[in-house]
Amino acid sequence: MDYVSPEGLRLDGRRPMEMRQFRAELGAVSRADRTAVFQMGDGD
Repeated sequence: MDYVSPEGLRLDGRRPMEMRQFRAELGAVSRADRTAVFQMGDGD
């Protein structure tokens, strides 16, 4: 299985040295102290 296309792109369209999108949400749970949600890539 090839992970990089002949054009130099990964299966998700990123270049080999390009990182996935990263998101961090602080205070994710309003009734709890010091909570966070982290998301990387296309995950839900």
